[in-house]
Formats: sequence, C-alpha cells, structure tokens
Amino acid sequence: MEKAGYWDLMETSVIIFVAYSLFSVVVPLNNLLGTVVSSIISVAVTVFAFGLIGYKISKDKKTNIKSGKVGAWTGVVVGLVYALIAILTFYLFPEKIAEAISAAAKQGLTTNVTKAMIEIGLYINLIILPLIYTALGAFISWISFLIFKKK
Repeated sequence: MEKAGYWDLMETSVIIFVAYSLFSVVVPLNNLLGTVVSSIISVAVTVFAFGLIGYKISKDKKTNIKSGKVGAWTGVVVGLVYALIAILTFYLFPEKIAEAISAAAKQGLTTNVTKAMIEIGLYINLIILPLIYTALGAFISWISFLIFKKK
C-alpha cells in the first residue's frame, strides 16, 4: 500500500474519535457517576479505535505496513482534532467554561487568571495531545496487530 493506504486504515478510527469528541461536547456528563462513565467510555473508544487499525492490518496478508506507524499517525491526527475541538468549545460555548471559571473563583482565583490559565492550557494541548495519542496509537495498534495476527 502507498501513502493513500494509510488514510484508508486511519479513516474509520479518526471518524470514531471525532464523533465521540463531538458527542462529549454536546452531551457532557457533569456529576460523579457521569465522569466515571465518561472515562470508561473514553478508554473503550480509544482501545477500540486504535485496535481496529491493528485488526485491519493483521487481516491484510499482502501488506507490509507497520501497525505501530499507522497508529502513530492516527494519534497525531486525533490529538490535533481533540485540541482544536477543545479550543473551539472554549470560544464558541463560553457558558460551558463559565462554570469552571466560577468554581475556580470560589477557591480564591480571579476570573482573569483562571481564564488565562485555561487558554494557555488549551494551546499547550496542541503539542501535548498529539504526542500522547501518538504513543497510545502506536502501542495499542501494535498490540492489537500481535493479538489478531496469532488468531
């Protein structure tokens, strides 16, 4: 497979991640039970989406593409998408952020400091999230490839 083949392997996983991240923006789970359920669903989506890459590569006997490499590239795309969605959420839905700012204000921080800290964190995520998801994507897709290759 050529470079176009990478996108064919990545496409479904990226769509799953984008759909889940948009769903979590639209339907936030704020209480404790919601946070736990949301975390479990997030881990399940991550494992499933990156595992799907390893599965697809293991079933294609003709390819010599490395599953970890495809998982890493998927992680870069997903990390950037997550960071951009977070930035857009901050600017397009300020009422969602207002709750976090007011909670921090109750703890003694000023509103401006809290807002500045959130903005800095959002832009740092443009670097950190792709790195994290690159490592996760490479590892999970490689493990998935090894599991499905043996079956």
